[in-house]
Amino acid sequence: MRKLKLLFLSQLILLVLVLNISCFFKEMFQVEVQEMDGVVHLECDNDILDYFPYEEIPSFDFTFEGKVNITVNRQGEYECIFTKNDDFFVSKIIKELIDYYKGIDEDRVYTYVLSTDKTNETWLNIRDEGKDEKAYFKVLNGEIYNEYTYILLDNGLILSISYARFVDENNQTYYKWMNTESIRMVLHYPFMITTDIEKVPNKNGSNKSFVLLALPLGVTYSFDLTTKRLERLLSDDKFLEDTYYSYRYLNDRETDEDNFKNYYIKYYNGRTINDEFVFTYLNYDFKITFNDSY
Repeated sequence: MRKLKLLFLSQLILLVLVLNISCFFKEMFQVEVQEMDGVVHLECDNDILDYFPYEEIPSFDFTFEGKVNITVNRQGEYECIFTKNDDFFVSKIIKELIDYYKGIDEDRVYTYVLSTDKTNETWLNIRDEGKDEKAYFKVLNGEIYNEYTYILLDNGLILSISYARFVDENNQTYYKWMNTESIRMVLHYPFMITTDIEKVPNKNGSNKSFVLLALPLGVTYSFDLTTKRLERLLSDDKFLEDTYYSYRYLNDRETDEDNFKNYYIKYYNGRTINDEFVFTYLNYDFKITFNDSY
């Protein structure tokens, strides 16, 4: 009888410990979300604004009819990660965004296929009153494409969206999360650092200024999303070197120099001056040199 009591007691203690550990990990990995009603605003981080010469830094509003959840913790104000949503709704607004810019000009949208998952079936979550249910699909051709889509915005910045895309047996296209991460949207702010503050002034009296660059679609694929600390940007002179502003062509894109020149001619007043190719973005002129691989 005593053994039974001890055994029962030990099992009870073990159960309590397991429940406590389960609650601990659930709380530890709980994703805090923010509900966005009709718009997700992406902009440059505030700590570097005074190093630019512009009166206003370009930003982007992703607008839609309805509400979505994004994570509170993110790498910067230029990024959003969609989570705990009705997947059908998020798929719909992502498709509408991409189709909208394709409708304006196909050249303003470029999609890079990162990898392909082989599967005959997948699902989307239907979120109804806080509860998730799965809707299953047969995948056409048994392939889900992990992609980055880059969109040239009206203000010259590039918006990237990472997702997994599939087509169902009814030839309908859907956008969902990758196996490794949720749908992510990033407004890229590529910039150059210069010490020529007479030509490129700043607002805080620093001896270094930042100026935004206009890059071809897809080049930002090589960008690290990790936020660079402002202290390092100002103290490390490597950011002043020309080699730091060399960008490799993507493997699946034509590396013909004329293709990139035509891109700048079309969107940024690209032209040749004294045998040098120049373009203008936000009232500043940039010279480009072309190499076989970058």
